[in-house]
Amino acid sequence: MLNKNGKTQTGTIRMSFKTQRPHNPYFVPLDNIPEVRDPKNRLNLFFIAKGKYDPMIGNSADWDATKAFTADLDEDVIKKLAKETGVSEDAIQPGSKVISYMDPNFPRDTWDDIFFYKRPEPVKKRDGGEDPLSIMGFGMVSGLALFGVSILRRR
Repeated sequence: MLNKNGKTQTGTIRMSFKTQRPHNPYFVPLDNIPEVRDPKNRLNLFFIAKGKYDPMIGNSADWDATKAFTADLDEDVIKKLAKETGVSEDAIQPGSKVISYMDPNFPRDTWDDIFFYKRPEPVKKRDGGEDPLSIMGFGMVSGLALFGVSILRRR
């Protein structure tokens, strides 16, 4: 679609698909990235899910987008969202949240897509509190695993 100035322009796009790892296609071929960026170009991404997720480019690179807002989705909002997007109400789990991200550096030279990794649920102690040692231990094991994978990739 061309705008008034004869340039290609896109609007809002809804993407819904089943996947083992929630992601947003993010890779843009280098020859499609303009040398002089228009400051109005940016990616606004709305992620809807139940639970806490961390966005990353590929498996290990932090995505430095700004988190614009987070909001709980109550039953009325889910119904309205389903109606306006054509997504089944059943596809949006009760207790889901919407997180809005804004990336002012899009498109950028990157090698992969944005993946959303679910954070592990904290281990509950018998008194109902969280056990910080088990969370820390999981983080250390995950970090070591990622470190090991990065070493193997370099070889």
